[in-house]
Amino acid sequence: MLRFARLSCLVAVLAACGDPDCPSGTHYVEPRCVPLDAGAAADASTDAATDGAVPDDTGPDSDTGPGDASTCADTLCGTDCVDTMTDTRHCGECGNDCGADLRCLEGACTDVIVAVEAGDQHTCALRATGAALCWGDNRSGELGDGTTTDRHVPTAVIGVTDAVQIALGGYSFSASKAFTCVRRRGGAVSCWGNNESGTLGDGTTTARSTPGPVAGVTDSIHVTAGWGHACAVRGGGTVHCWGANDWGQLGDGTTSTAPVTTPTSVVGLTEATAVSAGNRHTCAIVGSGAIKCWGYGETGALGENRTMNRSSPVNVVGIDDAVQVLAGADSTCALRASGAVECWGSNHWGNLGRSDADTTAIQAQPQAIAAARRDFELLTGKFTRTCGLRVTGEVWCWGLESAATVSLPADHGHFTAPLDIAAGERFECAVTASGGVACVGANFFGQLGDGTTEPRDSPVMAVGLP
Repeated sequence: MLRFARLSCLVAVLAACGDPDCPSGTHYVEPRCVPLDAGAAADASTDAATDGAVPDDTGPDSDTGPGDASTCADTLCGTDCVDTMTDTRHCGECGNDCGADLRCLEGACTDVIVAVEAGDQHTCALRATGAALCWGDNRSGELGDGTTTDRHVPTAVIGVTDAVQIALGGYSFSASKAFTCVRRRGGAVSCWGNNESGTLGDGTTTARSTPGPVAGVTDSIHVTAGWGHACAVRGGGTVHCWGANDWGQLGDGTTSTAPVTTPTSVVGLTEATAVSAGNRHTCAIVGSGAIKCWGYGETGALGENRTMNRSSPVNVVGIDDAVQVLAGADSTCALRASGAVECWGSNHWGNLGRSDADTTAIQAQPQAIAAARRDFELLTGKFTRTCGLRVTGEVWCWGLESAATVSLPADHGHFTAPLDIAAGERFECAVTASGGVACVGANFFGQLGDGTTEPRDSPVMAVGLP
């Protein structure tokens, strides 16, 4: 940007002031001074003025990349020297434009994966065009393919071709309580899967194996799915939630053991930009980076330096620059503008990223994770495990790693410079540079997408992606 800004300034100055005095060995050809050709110093200016020619500026330092057959090492498309194996305007051959959504991979326009999300025992991904795919546990129809059959490879979600965000919620123990929601272009939200708590937001408690609209939400800018509830940020900065409300996690000032099957407004929020639903509490970023939380607070997960339940939002102390918030299993973590990560609440699963493995610890206000790094750019997690992507390309994780193992913050070496990451129940996935998905860890229901149910200690590629 700086280079182009300086060039624009130079052009403006020259237009206003006329031909400038050029340094020795150069002459002026609009819009700048250029070197004289050897042996042609005497008549270079006259030639340029006579025929309007501008000296060729297509060498190795050129911004635009034009060339000719003698200097282009790749393919010459008109005046552009391009690599047709990767150029989206000339993919495979000159003039084959992939458009805004597709990428050129190995000379073919490809609908790559741009996002991945992990649930308790299932995984979903979004293509650049907005198509959604899911795989893994499907006992409640949470994969959205019209069945309740587990899938060990990525399977298309029926009728979703315009998704811009996907959120996975619920849990899977002896029976699946899982569900999935997408935010669609234009702001509508659709959900499917288990609906015992009203998590689909359609006014019923009937499960669905295909997507259905959430009642009345047509202008969402962010969506989240928790253990038994879901929420959306609306266009005006308000937040609406639906589902279980036994701990006040819907934030409407009430508690109820009966499912709330349609969206209800969170009290007093008008400047929300993002929301995250945990297992029994919810948090939102408001204004320029403050955080408000509500719901179950007996473990300090609301971050107000108290251990109280709240049915309406309270302020998290000490944070005014959050760029992401992640509500988990009775704990919460936030990514600050500086790149630092702070967590609070229960450390029962090692969720807080402390320097010790004290699973009885409770922190009622934010505290930096033990790694003390200040270069994280993304957080992800699902209830008992959290991972963060650093600007170095490393992925650091902490929390429940296996049935009896709690890990401290560290790079486990599974992924290098992924484009997106997701952490589920004892497994992780990442979008690779080539637009595919790699996963590692537990694989009880085929949630790694490699066509098996075998656990993996090293990442494997999900079948058929991109």
